[in-house]
Amino acid sequence: MLGMKMGTGKPVISLTISGNTSDYNVFTEAGSPSIPVEIRLTVNADVSGSVAAAILASSSFASGSTLNITNNGSVTGFGGTGGAGGGASDSDPNTPAPASGGSGGAAIESYIPVQIDNTAGNIFGGGGGGGGGSAG
Repeated sequence: MLGMKMGTGKPVISLTISGNTSDYNVFTEAGSPSIPVEIRLTVNADVSGSVAAAILASSSFASGSTLNITNNGSVTGFGGTGGAGGGASDSDPNTPAPASGGSGGAAIESYIPVQIDNTAGNIFGGGGGGGGGSAG
């Protein structure tokens, strides 16, 4: 939905996340605007759980663009990958050691100014993945 903001003349684009999604790209969902815009993004209350989206507002927006998020649900970053397990023998120097788990992801990543109203919602960063186990 495209409208005009009073006083500034900057177009307003209203977006809604109404169900569980993943990798929500604000720039793409806004129609890839080439001029400065104000994005008003609402996350509905029924958006929840570990499948809820990480939200990205990329650096592709024109300078002067802004993002306002009203979060009524849960926005969750993705968890990190688990580390690979070690080899069959801890005493063998040729056996690989267990690997560390990967870092968790951000719930919201924005390269434009962002304001968030999280009064009725939750925002969770993704937890890191567990490390790999060693030989028994």
